[in-house]
Amino acid sequence: MSNNDSGDAALQRYRQAAAWLTQLHEDDPTPEQIAQWLQWCEAAPENRAAFEQLLPLWHALDHPRAAAHVAARISAPKAPRALRAARLRRIALRRRRPGSARLRQAVGTAAIVIAAAVAAALWTLNDRAPRPDASWLATSVAQNLSTTLPDGSLITLAPRSRLHIDFRERQRRVELTAGEAFFRVEHDAARPFIVSAGRVHVRDLGTAFDVSRTRGRTAVTVKEGRVEVTAPDGSGAMEESIEVTAGHQADYVPARRTALTLRAVNPGAVAAWRQGRLDYIAAPLTEVIADINRYSPTPVTLESTLGTLRYTGTIEVGDIDEWLRALPRIFPVRVVFNSARHIDIEPRATPPSAR
Repeated sequence: MSNNDSGDAALQRYRQAAAWLTQLHEDDPTPEQIAQWLQWCEAAPENRAAFEQLLPLWHALDHPRAAAHVAARISAPKAPRALRAARLRRIALRRRRPGSARLRQAVGTAAIVIAAAVAAALWTLNDRAPRPDASWLATSVAQNLSTTLPDGSLITLAPRSRLHIDFRERQRRVELTAGEAFFRVEHDAARPFIVSAGRVHVRDLGTAFDVSRTRGRTAVTVKEGRVEVTAPDGSGAMEESIEVTAGHQADYVPARRTALTLRAVNPGAVAAWRQGRLDYIAAPLTEVIADINRYSPTPVTLESTLGTLRYTGTIEVGDIDEWLRALPRIFPVRVVFNSARHIDIEPRATPPSAR
């Protein structure tokens, strides 16, 4: 492929990424739009790379201070002489993921210049027409996604998760609508960082923490620093707040009389899913299977009568099938692999024979 062909392909890719950014930053993108965006990201690694390169700048467009902060931290690429007059040096792009090296090798320096050109066009459009100060991030099965926000905070989104980012002049707010995410927050006392997960609200007090949202339960686990967690009490009539420090987890289950509880955890195990590992201590099997379904391309169903069983141990996300096959040695269950379309976990009628 010639350099011109490579440049044309890269330009088309960044135009598509810019179009997706515009579409997903509407007030309320539909599930169909999000599904189509995920398909486009998964069609080629370069697609997702282009999208993530433009994302930090997109967030910064409405915030001159944030844009300046990004530009101060990141060196702008050298532009050809013909483009220097366009003042592209003020636009800086960087991906914090290892895959960026492959993108640079594939399309070369010209691709970075093209990205800057598309970003410059977005900047011009931003000056002409207002748009909502919000954005969506979503992941598919077995896909983690990391992004750096304009303030320098880092979000890592777990598989099959979705969150809404809303940065304003006096407040930074993120809503986790499904799944799990890890946050490393750049603290700013004058501009609070708040994460909402249903009726649970987490206020950053200078920290790194994980928020997990499953059916009937929300967990906030602190790796470093501390957060303030607020949620309705057991009656639902009043709210209660607790401070959660490093090595502790706030657990919110609205069905319990004491809805918000606190327990100690291993700080080193917080958000272990980022390293491809799921760690559990006496976790209900329903929650374990819910996590597995974020990684398994084949849906796993647990019969409701087995939901009270509790699991302690570690699951490697790359060996889920092996873990499922070993499950009957741990619990009185049988695992039925229905081809590649479904996996059922059912009660075992008779106890296993003595070994």
